[in-house]
Amino acid sequence: MARLFLSMPSLPVNRRESPSLCISGYLLLALGAVTAPCMVFAYFEGDSLGVTGIPMLVGLLAGLMLLFAFRMTDSIRPVNAVSMLGVLWAVCILYGTLPYIIYGYSPLNALFESASGFTTAGATMIPDVTVLPRSLLLWRQLTNWFGGIMVILLFMLLLPMMGAGSRRAISNEMSGSSGSRSMTVRVKDAALQFTVIYILLTVSMLVLISFCGLGPYDAVCLTLSTVSIGGFSCLVTSLTAPMKVVVMIFMFLGATNFYLHFRALFLKKPDSYRKDTEFVTMVILMAAASVLMYLIVRNDVQGSPGDILLDSVFMTVSASSTAAISTVDLVSWPPLAQLLIFTLAIIGASSGSSSGGIKVFRLVVLCQYIRGMFFGILHPNNVRTAVHGHSHASEDEVRSVLVVIMMFILTIVAFTIVFMAFGYSTVESVTSVTSALTSLGMGMGQFASNFQMLDPVLKVVMVLLMW
Repeated sequence: MARLFLSMPSLPVNRRESPSLCISGYLLLALGAVTAPCMVFAYFEGDSLGVTGIPMLVGLLAGLMLLFAFRMTDSIRPVNAVSMLGVLWAVCILYGTLPYIIYGYSPLNALFESASGFTTAGATMIPDVTVLPRSLLLWRQLTNWFGGIMVILLFMLLLPMMGAGSRRAISNEMSGSSGSRSMTVRVKDAALQFTVIYILLTVSMLVLISFCGLGPYDAVCLTLSTVSIGGFSCLVTSLTAPMKVVVMIFMFLGATNFYLHFRALFLKKPDSYRKDTEFVTMVILMAAASVLMYLIVRNDVQGSPGDILLDSVFMTVSASSTAAISTVDLVSWPPLAQLLIFTLAIIGASSGSSSGGIKVFRLVVLCQYIRGMFFGILHPNNVRTAVHGHSHASEDEVRSVLVVIMMFILTIVAFTIVFMAFGYSTVESVTSVTSALTSLGMGMGQFASNFQMLDPVLKVVMVLLMW
């Protein structure tokens, strides 16, 4: 799939220049290829072939038509590359609605489910997923998996076209990695190697979770939504303790900066994890939050201390990675535990991963910036700046961090007010907005299990927030 994106074959030369439509063509071809296994599975399951077969043909034919009509340009401005990313995500989301619409869902509900899948949010409007054909459920899980790798592929694909702006884009996306500033590997090579890492994680988890006693179909579905930090679930059985441990490990690995995985596997530098400020901070944050979670819930839930501790750690990792795979009924947990879950989702995990949230490195830079401000008040003659990795963060980097955090907070506040204007409670409003914006996918109140009863206008709002 990565080579389909990155190795541009020879096509007619008399084509119009349009990077957005050209890359959309490659993207639709990839989506059609991803849909093919679902159609094959539908054949063996006895499901309707049209549900996944028609979208597959649409993707392949539309992709070929775009590639024969449009071609790439040598370079584009960074601002155009950013807008192009929005277009390409929209192409994925719109394509993803086809199987749901053909099956019988309304266009709006299909749009919601598709957006949640490709953005790895994991929110759903389906009350009972077990009533769906297993081939359609497989497609639903694949939207999670494809959305997780697409973050890497599209970003790395557009970088070479951004010219001088590419270095700054790498720094902004991979900022948590202390080595990202000196990233010298060719971007296309890195994209392929990042994809290999993603596939290795997928295969490794599939093998391990199968050894834990999960059936082949359930193992595949759970793996696709775990490695991608997607959160979609189609299991009807609860996870055993060994399964929880495996899922927890791969949620953590999926939420770790892929540049660190790259350095450990391809550059033979496994100590990159230990030396990375963001990674160490993320581990400490998850460990502290797990202890705090256990102390909050231990007297309010039933079970042995070992089971409660395991669930506390699991839910902490799930929230921090924004995977939102749940092993408990979150509504039955104390309100303080629920608040901690959504706080962890807002913080998020590593930069350079498919997790959502503000990202840990921005929190680190913000804390160091605040500390430096107070230090400057107490010691006006000494200057202390925020540290980025092993070097000092520039003013542009600090300003970027502050702007992103402020935009994040303002977006949550503004759209919480919109939800409340439709009559929903404060808890339901703020958790729904946070769930969509951070890709957490969890809801509270009447949206604790799904968002089917959400007002149609607000479904559109949530789709926009996820996008």
